[in-house]
Amino acid sequence: MWWAFGYRGGKLAVRAGSLPTGKPLATGPNPAGPEKNAAAGELAIDDEMKWMVDFEEAVKVGMGIRMRLSPELAQGLDFLLVFGTRAAIDIADGTGDVIGLFDAHHYTDGLSFVPQGTPSNNTVDAPSGFRSVDPGDEQSYLSEREQVAFKLGDESNADVLTRALGLNTIKPPTFANIPNATETEQLDARHMNRALWPASWGYFLTQMIGSPLTPDDIKWARQHFIDYVRAAGPLPTLRIGKQPYGVLPVTSLDLWKPKTGEGAQPGRDVALNDFLKKMREAWRVNVQHVPRIGKTADPDQDFKNILSMDGLSSTYAIRHLLGENYLVELWPALVAPKGQQHYWFAKQQELTRVPLIGLELPWNPRIARATYSGWYTSLKGPVIQPGTVSENSLLKPNYIELLLKETDLEKLRSGHQLCRELPGGLSIEGFEAKAIARSQKIFRKQAARGSARAGSDLFVNRNSSYATHPAASNQIDFVD
Repeated sequence: MWWAFGYRGGKLAVRAGSLPTGKPLATGPNPAGPEKNAAAGELAIDDEMKWMVDFEEAVKVGMGIRMRLSPELAQGLDFLLVFGTRAAIDIADGTGDVIGLFDAHHYTDGLSFVPQGTPSNNTVDAPSGFRSVDPGDEQSYLSEREQVAFKLGDESNADVLTRALGLNTIKPPTFANIPNATETEQLDARHMNRALWPASWGYFLTQMIGSPLTPDDIKWARQHFIDYVRAAGPLPTLRIGKQPYGVLPVTSLDLWKPKTGEGAQPGRDVALNDFLKKMREAWRVNVQHVPRIGKTADPDQDFKNILSMDGLSSTYAIRHLLGENYLVELWPALVAPKGQQHYWFAKQQELTRVPLIGLELPWNPRIARATYSGWYTSLKGPVIQPGTVSENSLLKPNYIELLLKETDLEKLRSGHQLCRELPGGLSIEGFEAKAIARSQKIFRKQAARGSARAGSDLFVNRNSSYATHPAASNQIDFVD
């Protein structure tokens, strides 16, 4: 049975369903049937094939849908979702059908897991990660006969998808002998989240947000981040035949309900769900800016804009963030006696609290009392290990070894080898010097005109630290 759901203004506006589909439908002539003599202007097709060219016949066999639209909806929908369901009353469990579909592909046109980062298309720079030629069936044989079997609970690709689809009681396991089944991408992602927490969200929540978050709140956020947040998605990608398919679980924020009997966690889960629903409204405001076909009168440009999008940041920039205490001490040193900058800070608070008020958050985080300098520079150096990464190859530069061996913080700040390998060979001292010189010049000009304002170019704290700002994936900040 087919369903069509039409949405407008963020809500379901209309829906309609087809008649149940019955027996298997013919998509070609019946070789054993009588010869069809068609009149002039008619197609020489069997009666069983008429549903393919005659809408009334398609409606009768459940392959066509009629939807009644009001005059308002007839002007257009925001988007139309059409999908099929199978609702046969004589099938209590459809698990066997799902397994049969996977097995059919497994032993015919192929079934495999696609490693993260695999190119999906051939380009001038590199071929795709798929090869249609398997001489002597060598690769498929190796997968079938020599690949180490995964175990339930080992967090391999096969284990994660098996449990997600509820196939963990099936013997033999459906995904046991397919390529890349034993890769532990989700386990690796968990370890990476744990390693990056102190320098990313952990730093941001404790140093940038602060109160009203309690230590227990931050502890819960850390565990939630480690257990559930996955940059590349929580489930592995499958290739069925030649086509890769991403498997993305979805839920309804409006229908979601917390689990019971887990202490304080349901309260935090509810708070997170409420926050996401408020953020959803903010995100929907920008849906109109998302590249899509039909956005402009130029379909070629629309198509180019869609293909130019990526889930990873392509460029990075570095700038400075100046804290409240530093700003308070900076004013009397440059412009006015201490205590006379009340109106500047009042305006700054007015500007920075707008998004918090929109999200109904009665917070006054530290970052709302800080100011970015106008100085910034592009990050031009490599952000990842160049070349092919291997568990046996050393990092170049090996910043981990440098940090472990160097005990003098000032050497790191003032031009140690590690700092010289920052973007463009510029050490932290060099970044600060450029920022200070530019900020002093602009700030004094604005102060002389009486136009210094919240968001103006100011100074960087000489006692700053180098940190990654998790609120913007393409930005690295110096913070006091």
